[in-house]
Amino acid sequence: MSHKQSILHITPHLGGGVGYIILKWIKKENTCHLHTVVSLDKNNNKDWIEVDNQCEYATIHDDCFAREDFKNFLDANIKQADIVLVHWWNHPLLYDVLMNFQWPPCRLLLWSHVNSLFPPYTIPERLFDFVDRFVFTSPVSYECKEVKNLSDENKEKLDVIWSAVEDEDFNNLERIPHTGFNVGYTGTVDFGKLNQNFIKLCSQVNIPDVRFVVTSGDSQQHLINEAIDAGIWEKFAFLGRVPSVARVLSKIDVYGYPLQSQNFSTCELALGEAMIAGCVPVVLANPTEKRIVKHMETGIIANTLEEYPRAIEYLYKNPDILVRISENAKIFAKSQYDINKTISSWNKTFEKAMELEKREHTWDKIKSGNYFPFELYIESLGGKEGYACPFFDYLKASGTASKKSAVSEIQKLFRSNPMFFSKSKGSVMQYLQFFPDDNILNEWKELLNIIIEERKK
Repeated sequence: MSHKQSILHITPHLGGGVGYIILKWIKKENTCHLHTVVSLDKNNNKDWIEVDNQCEYATIHDDCFAREDFKNFLDANIKQADIVLVHWWNHPLLYDVLMNFQWPPCRLLLWSHVNSLFPPYTIPERLFDFVDRFVFTSPVSYECKEVKNLSDENKEKLDVIWSAVEDEDFNNLERIPHTGFNVGYTGTVDFGKLNQNFIKLCSQVNIPDVRFVVTSGDSQQHLINEAIDAGIWEKFAFLGRVPSVARVLSKIDVYGYPLQSQNFSTCELALGEAMIAGCVPVVLANPTEKRIVKHMETGIIANTLEEYPRAIEYLYKNPDILVRISENAKIFAKSQYDINKTISSWNKTFEKAMELEKREHTWDKIKSGNYFPFELYIESLGGKEGYACPFFDYLKASGTASKKSAVSEIQKLFRSNPMFFSKSKGSVMQYLQFFPDDNILNEWKELLNIIIEERKK
């Protein structure tokens, strides 16, 4: 290459698995590119500061949407970039930028960090038209109905680049001998992702010396309260955020990872880390997990909630099988979650993208004026072609009967996935965090609150 290509990353924030991989990528890759990161919201942890200070070829900007000069700032960064890479999932600020910002001509790539199989994490059809390349983090996203129905032209834009793990703490990590039998869980504990029966499932594991170890940057209070109410508090260690996940995993026998059936997962870095550490995963038979774990070879897949605790007991009673699967999991994960492969794949993608001419990107060439926040939310659900039909029916309802029917359908959609009840995860509540004055969003929140109150009774 004659010069370092300038890559502009636009991301809602640098927290969780997405922030982890972006920062590891930038820290590891120092030969080809100049990286600039525009984080729209406040970053969830301080790890980015160290990377920003240490890497002379990288510049990271925090909480950019709040800048008074945000539009001019973003415009200038896009114009000077060779390639713009949007890190995508359903986030209110990101949709505001995609739909309401006047994009200057650019080469626009998108890396999807969610599987998009279930609302509210679904892919609007217009998003495929909007970008030049649409890259999944897992091939599971090819199962999306929106992808299956794409035009041949948009199918040509698709690719998969697996996300990866790169943590020095895992280099030559040795298992630490310990008493008892430890079942671990790391990562998101919001029920938008974690199965809401998590504590109940743990209580059904019949092992005399079992201990459940939970680490997460999220608040764990709801799990703590449940464990106390269930009378099994003494079986748990709720560690919160820890300085070294690897150190915790080195003492874990089984990695119990029961996610809710309509979760948004793709590569599952937490699962990859656990397998690299030699923990044997026990997962539920969800689309993403079935693509990562091979039953009885690199872990155990439980087809039902009833099978989940029995699988953990089976591994406890068969230590020779536990050891065999542990070694298989370690070998598989070290190859699958290789950050060098991820970086190499992106370098090839960038080279190919440079053959494209910079072009304009407009969400809707016909519409004049900005989208209101409630319209952003509707578009995030796929608009009229997606899951947002009841919201359109609600807006155009002219009588009591039609309004009542629309309300019923909206609440049916809300009940379909725990993610709709989250304070994040593309929910109405998350959109209201950033756009609290939108009257329509507030009306829809009240419909959600009715269901929440009903569930408390």
